[in-house]
Amino acid sequence: GALILLSGFTSLQGVVESYAGKLKHLIKERFNNLESMKKVECPTLLIHGMIDNLIPYSHSIKLHG
Repeated sequence: GALILLSGFTSLQGVVESYAGKLKHLIKERFNNLESMKKVECPTLLIHGMIDNLIPYSHSIKLHG
């Protein structure tokens, strides 16, 4: 098996922070994908448009790291 992520995001708070800065604390964190990626042991393919208008490309870069 393998994992394919399309326009992956680091966390919900991370997406909100990209647009609204400190207001990220108003959002309950339910999907901390950055922490979850540390547990992934299968091959992973990340696909993300570099000019994505909703989720910044930098999120996939961080998930890859």
